[in-house]
Amino acid sequence: MLKEKRNKGFVANLVVAAIVLTCSIAFFVYHQSLSSSKPADFPAFNSEATQPKNGLVSIDVYGISKRPIAKVDNKTEIWLVAYQKGYVGLQADKNDKTIKKLQNKAEQLKNKPEKLVVKFYNVRTGSTKKTIKNYSGYMRNFFLRYPKFSRYFSFNTYLSLSGAKSDNLFTLLMGIVCLGIALFFLGNAFFVRKKINQAYDDFYQEYPELQGNVEHLLSEAQFHDAELQIVIYKNHLITYYKGFAITDLRQTVQLYHHILKTYSGFFVTNRQSTLIAIHMQNGKQKKQRLAFKNTGKHTDEQLQSTFAYINDHFPTIILGV
Repeated sequence: MLKEKRNKGFVANLVVAAIVLTCSIAFFVYHQSLSSSKPADFPAFNSEATQPKNGLVSIDVYGISKRPIAKVDNKTEIWLVAYQKGYVGLQADKNDKTIKKLQNKAEQLKNKPEKLVVKFYNVRTGSTKKTIKNYSGYMRNFFLRYPKFSRYFSFNTYLSLSGAKSDNLFTLLMGIVCLGIALFFLGNAFFVRKKINQAYDDFYQEYPELQGNVEHLLSEAQFHDAELQIVIYKNHLITYYKGFAITDLRQTVQLYHHILKTYSGFFVTNRQSTLIAIHMQNGKQKKQRLAFKNTGKHTDEQLQSTFAYINDHFPTIILGV
């Protein structure tokens, strides 16, 4: 039985908007906590025994090399920094401001170390996709020339300024993206409700005898496909799948079936069907979309009975082109 549902889809869109907005707020809060956090809020770096907090650690830098000891790619470099128990590699972007700050204070670092919050990586236990490829092997070869340093260097762990900044930026971007999605669903909720309400109002204005009795539409319709959820009542084509939409067939010059397919690899995972009705308005074409139920790959064949009825009763309409 067809019932008047003016808020169909409205609540669902609001729920999705609320969920995504909650995620957005969580990302913004986490971003703010990272931005306002201090080195004292994180555990100190202690080579492989380090227990990071959210992947981050603090370190007191007592010295830094004059130049990078390795280039990871075209964007980042590895610097040798001294901490309380030895030496460790510090990854940073080229021309990183923090690195320049450390170099400018190089002579004072021994007596007044600089405190940093950095991302911690363990090449033994960390994901190979996230850690620098063959970091340990490269560093062992590099330090063969510097045995004085190799005894105190942490070969299986390294720290990253760029990683910490990337995580911070990621949380901000995710917060913005989620906020945008939430606003989209919020706007869509009111747009869909307005569109459905307008369709009901237009329908009742054309057929006042069905005002408040829309459930009689299906039994009194000239054509009805219950599976596709398409109705033709007098001069109007109506679809009631996920809402309520109508179009005046007397003003329609062309009508065709549009299918939107979603793929996962080589397989179709979802199909969405829409009837596109084209009207001429002030000498210009105006498209109207009416969603109906897609029943699978044979939907277009099943739709032909609808087109056959329209062709018989509204022969001027161009169909399926």
